[in-house]
Parts: sequence; C-alpha cells; structure tokens
Amino acid sequence: MSCFYFLITTAYPELRLSNSNTIINASLTKQSSKRLHLTAGKEVLILIKAPAIKLLPQQTTTPAADNIIIGTVADIEKDDKDSELKVKLEDGLLLCSIISNQEIAEQKIKIGSKVTAIFAASQIIIATLQ
Repeated sequence: MSCFYFLITTAYPELRLSNSNTIINASLTKQSSKRLHLTAGKEVLILIKAPAIKLLPQQTTTPAADNIIIGTVADIEKDDKDSELKVKLEDGLLLCSIISNQEIAEQKIKIGSKVTAIFAASQIIIATLQ
C-alpha cells in the first residue's frame, strides 16, 4: 500500500502533495468531503492499494486514466507469482505497486526502468489527520 501526506489545494477531488507538483485525483462523495471537513489547505493522508496501481513502460502509449504519474523503478521484491515494485517519483516519494512476474518479464521492467503508474480515482482512500 502506498500512502502520502497531501494538502488539499482546490475544491475536491484534486489533491496536491505539499511542496511538490504531484497531483492526485480522488473520487469522493460530497457527504464524505463534509464529514472529513475537507477544505483547501487541509492536510490529509491518502492510501492507494498497491495492486490497483498498474505500471507501464514509459514509452508505451498510456491509456486514459484518472491518475498518471511518471517514475523510476527503485526496487523489486520478487515472490513466487507476483512482485512488489517501488517506484521513485520525480519529487522523491515512493509509490508501491504489485504486478505479476509475467508482466514484469513481458514489459522488461527492471530496477532503473522509467515507468508510468496509472490508477483510478476510485482506488484512493482519504483520511484526515486531526
């Protein structure tokens, strides 16, 4: 699971990492937004389940997605069937993804590979810290 601390900078559902240009689009009901007291400038924690993050080699045509983030594979922890990949974003944060070993082989992904991470806004969980 990847988690980040973000500041809400505009009306929902756009979240911007503080001191960064990284923007995450999240799907959130108006009721949840009110319950969490989300306003511009409020610090929140976002969680993204690793299997929900699809990785593509950077030169691949990127399909339409709510969130598209570029990074470099920093680490690969292989298991029997799947692997956990840590992708270092341009601002230094790490995003974790779980993909099959077959996908890694087919896409020729290795440490140092430039990749595009894509995921749906509906896969984001938002929590307030106060």
